[in-house]
Amino acid sequence: MNLLSRSAACLLTLAVSAPAAVAQSIRPGLWEIQRSTTSTSGEAEKRMSAAQERMANLPPEKRKLMEERMARSGVQMGSASAGSMSARVCVTPEMARHDETAEELLPGCQTTSQSRSASGVKLAFTCTNPRQSGETEISYQGPKAYSMRTTIHKDVNGKPDTVTKTGSGKWISDDCGSVTRMPGQR
Repeated sequence: MNLLSRSAACLLTLAVSAPAAVAQSIRPGLWEIQRSTTSTSGEAEKRMSAAQERMANLPPEKRKLMEERMARSGVQMGSASAGSMSARVCVTPEMARHDETAEELLPGCQTTSQSRSASGVKLAFTCTNPRQSGETEISYQGPKAYSMRTTIHKDVNGKPDTVTKTGSGKWISDDCGSVTRMPGQR
């Protein structure tokens, strides 16, 4: 997989992981997702900025192909700035009913604790490749909105790093329009 494809895959994972995690309590349809990332080392911001710069500097025909590829994967990219991005994602009724776990969202990870309430979910996880651990808290504002915060503890170049991802999602409509459902979605 080339560097640009890995960058697109990273952006895709960031865009869709939050709606899948809260899927048990959200409404199916078109969602707009906002995400931002910070880290104590600054490495996460550098990687996100580099991926965004590569996308912005693509020749128009290659950028169009990348956007079409992402759209076929169920994501319509929105605005992006240093450390943040937005996207539109189609959540199917099956996806909205499914209870995702860390193992399903992040290959190589295991849920170490999980609690649910009517207003949200708290989840702790550990991962083996790469070695990291973290916590996620998702708060629902009814079936049409949520906010989330994930803190990940890991090493970058042999030094401890803490990555914080914050985000929110809001339901746009029942009809996903031109945003297709992601391959493999239930």
